[in-house]
Amino acid sequence: MISFATRSHVGNVREVNEDRLLVYEKNNYYLCAIADGMGGLAHGGMAAEIFVELAQQHLEKMVDEGVFPSKEFFRKLYENTLARLNEEEKKQNSRLGTTAALGIISPGGRLFYSWIGDSRIYLLKGGALKALTEDHSVVQELVLKGLLSPQAARQHPARHVVSQALVSGFRLDHVEFKELLLETGDLLLFCTDGLSEELTEPELAHHLLKKNKNLEELADDLLKAALSGLARDNISFILFYQGSP
Repeated sequence: MISFATRSHVGNVREVNEDRLLVYEKNNYYLCAIADGMGGLAHGGMAAEIFVELAQQHLEKMVDEGVFPSKEFFRKLYENTLARLNEEEKKQNSRLGTTAALGIISPGGRLFYSWIGDSRIYLLKGGALKALTEDHSVVQELVLKGLLSPQAARQHPARHVVSQALVSGFRLDHVEFKELLLETGDLLLFCTDGLSEELTEPELAHHLLKKNKNLEELADDLLKAALSGLARDNISFILFYQGSP
C-alpha cells in the first residue's frame, strides 16, 4: 500500500514561504515534486508555483499519451518552466528562479527522477539512508574535486550558492535523469535545502527509522526536529512510502 505525507513550514526567520510541493496521482503513476523559490530573487514563490503546476500538467499529458517517463520528459518540463519564467520576468520586470527535485513512480514501482539546484531526494532502504541526488552548488563542486570535505561544506559561507537552477534567462545545458526499482518498504524523502541545512544525514535517518510510528507521525517528528534549530530557511518535504502491491 502506497502512502505519503507532506510538510511545508515558513521556518523561524523568514516571513514568507517560497517553497512549493505536490504529490499527484493519475492512473497509478505518482508524481512527487518539490521546488524552492529562490529568495535572492523577487517572486521566488511564483517561480516554484509555476514549476509544480507545469509538472502536474506534464504528467497528465504523459499518462494520457501512454508515454513512459524519460529524460526528454524532464527536459521539456524544465524548458517549459524556463519559458514561463521568461514571460513572467517581462511582466514583473524582475528575475524569477527556483530549484527543484521531482520523481515519478510507475505502477510497477520504478522511480524516474531528476533535480536541478540543491533540492534533494533521499532513499531509506534497509535501515540505511542514501542521497540519490548531488547538489548543483559551488561547495559540492569543491567536494567532488577533493578540495573540501563534506563536513566543512556544511559550514562553508558559499554553501547556498547554486551552480544550476531554473532561473529566467538561464540556458539549460544538462538534464539530470536517473531511475531505479523501488522495493516494498522503501521510503523516499524529497526535500528543500531548508531541511537538509538543519539536519545531517545521520540525523535524518535517526528520525525516519523511529519504530512504531506511522508516516504522519514521522513527518511531524522530522519537522519538529528541523524547527528546533535556527531554521533560517523555509522547510518543506515529502515522505513517500512504497508499500506492498
